[in-house]
Amino acid sequence: MQELRVVVDAYPNQDVYNMDEAGLFYKATPDIGLATIGQSGTKKQKERITTVHCSNADGSHIVPLWIIGRAKNPRCFGTQRSNLRGLNFAWRFNKKAWMTALIFLDYIKWFNGLMGGRKVLLLIDSAPGHTGGMLTILEHAGLLNTRVEFLPKNVTSLY
Repeated sequence: MQELRVVVDAYPNQDVYNMDEAGLFYKATPDIGLATIGQSGTKKQKERITTVHCSNADGSHIVPLWIIGRAKNPRCFGTQRSNLRGLNFAWRFNKKAWMTALIFLDYIKWFNGLMGGRKVLLLIDSAPGHTGGMLTILEHAGLLNTRVEFLPKNVTSLY
């Protein structure tokens, strides 16, 4: 933790970013609530999307959202993705709607370009989709603006 604090202290708060993703099971019914008797004979819906969130430490810059789904071109976006234009998020897809190493690398390159010459620090947890061979790839990705630091496993909430 001391090593990470030294790295973070070298940047002002507006240049320290944290990125993480969350799974959203949008068809699932709540497990708990006011019902006194559970419904039997129903399967849990496992349809999901993954949302990728990122902002800086002082909250002055919230990076546009990335959403990862299963469909390459969902019907709601129109046949030519015309309904996607003007929305403040990027759409990516894969079979399980998870963050993969390829989508992660795409995100890092996009994020680096978004910084427009500012030197920033990006803190990321050590999820398998982030770290699977990423250290080598990131060294050769040509990140001029972004320094990527991975948090140790199972300590994200502590940091």
